[in-house]
Amino acid sequence: MKWNRPKEHSPEEKQKIADSVFPGNPSGNMLAGLLMDREIYSPEDARRFFKPAWNDVHDPFLMKDMDVATDRIIRAIQQGEKIFLYGDYDVDGTTSVSLFSHCFEDWKVEHEIYVPERDKEGYGLSYAGIEKAAKENYSLMIVLDCGTKEHEKVTFARERGIEMIICDHHTPGATHPGSLAFLNPRQNDCKYPYKELSACGVGFKLLSGIVQKAGDTFPGRIEENAEGLFNKYGDLLALSIACDIVPITGENRVFAKLGLAKLKENPVKGIQSLMNLAGTEKKKWDITDLLFFLGPRINAAGRLGSATRAVNILKGKETDLQDLAEELHEVNEQRKTRDKQMTAEALELIKNEDEDQHSHSTVLFNENWHKGVIGIVASRLIEKHFRPTILLTKSGEKWVGSGRSIPEFDLYEALESCSGHLVQFGGHKFAAGLTIKEDELINFKHSFNNFAKTKLENSLLQPILDISGKLDLKEINELLINELSHFEPFGPGNMEPVFWTQNVNVTKDEILKKEHLRLELEQSGTWLSGIGFFMAELWKKPTLKQINIAFQPSLQTWNGKSRVQIKLKDFKKPGEK
Repeated sequence: MKWNRPKEHSPEEKQKIADSVFPGNPSGNMLAGLLMDREIYSPEDARRFFKPAWNDVHDPFLMKDMDVATDRIIRAIQQGEKIFLYGDYDVDGTTSVSLFSHCFEDWKVEHEIYVPERDKEGYGLSYAGIEKAAKENYSLMIVLDCGTKEHEKVTFARERGIEMIICDHHTPGATHPGSLAFLNPRQNDCKYPYKELSACGVGFKLLSGIVQKAGDTFPGRIEENAEGLFNKYGDLLALSIACDIVPITGENRVFAKLGLAKLKENPVKGIQSLMNLAGTEKKKWDITDLLFFLGPRINAAGRLGSATRAVNILKGKETDLQDLAEELHEVNEQRKTRDKQMTAEALELIKNEDEDQHSHSTVLFNENWHKGVIGIVASRLIEKHFRPTILLTKSGEKWVGSGRSIPEFDLYEALESCSGHLVQFGGHKFAAGLTIKEDELINFKHSFNNFAKTKLENSLLQPILDISGKLDLKEINELLINELSHFEPFGPGNMEPVFWTQNVNVTKDEILKKEHLRLELEQSGTWLSGIGFFMAELWKKPTLKQINIAFQPSLQTWNGKSRVQIKLKDFKKPGEK
């Protein structure tokens, strides 16, 4: 990896922050630098960062169309209308639908849930879902985590007497989708202060607007305030934030921090049944555990079958919740098998094609790949072959694809530049979906790569590791690790700090399970153990006895006892850049 060394901060400004936020703390100067990296410069900003509170949440009515949306839903509740909930099949979509269903059941609002099947209907609004709503005489549909660019389908629904309220967070097109209300803080003319909400976050703002406006209209039936609503279901919102990989900054940080606390203390029954699958395996139930343990099991339902199973478990209304959780776990195991096979096939394609090896992007297609797994495999390829990546598979007469990107490349912008070759596309900077006609496949591949060439210098096609500062082994102790934990929850926009140090002696090395690397390290009389997950193949035992390391301090707990260790992120020979 290329190490990005920490940026220089004014020593005077850093000391000022250290004195005001960390008075008397020997690590205060280093901690102040971490705050400045996050553009936090005052005690009040630090308070909001370390202790996010409900007062830091914005008024939902700052969002464009919130008045229209809340008025229409309140009228529907007053008149006893049935409401059709339509959500995408990933974690963000299924948590959104589950959140609304929980609230509507509490409020005794008649409703139906619809989640499209990935294989049959594809991403976004489907004609089949709209037809079902029309056939069953629904006149109001709330669309969650899709719909931003679905003009034709919105018109199709309107022609059948269905009004739509769209709650989404994907990058809007040039025109409004034409729905009755369009809640998306990314709209150019939306004055909502925070733009990075998950779709479930946008949905929560709508529910917050309803309780704010309807509290007097339905006494005893609808929550008095949004905080009460969050205290019931905030863990669903935290789960969406973790799994949709949105920035954990601003309002998302409030929702993530408070939602994780709720999840650990009193999770909704469905989430608890999924947490039970961990068994005796020790989990912190932080953002990482939600993303890599809970998320894949929820997503597996939609990837290899019907995502309705995921909604059923998140609603927590089934009598056999644990059986359903076990079923999702088994489906996820099947997904992992396909994932591994497809990743191997994709890497072989790159290896065999000289053009793909030296390209600025990766675009691969195979009609036998599973539509529900290609997004995961695209992420796997980026880990091995650091390029913006799109994988496509056949769906009827067209090719459907899923893309993932690297930090310096805006995937949505790239697809927009190639839109003449596409039937449709949608997404954001780091992830997107697309559909292509067969006769445009090669043209699209060349167009996409040409765009990548204009945006990516060769130096950007190397993984980058951002370093927060220099830290010698003797400075690492349990107190420092505890202080760093206050920077949690970590995630995009607030990544866990990575430190570096030099001239560390390797006194022992060991390969674990053929994948992981364990090193015993010594520096100036201090000995520590280091674990490097999935780093076994990088280790060149005969030549590396002294190294520079990039790492994160951590605590290893076993049988109730904790000891300091480090998580290795990368290593280099002394003098190597």
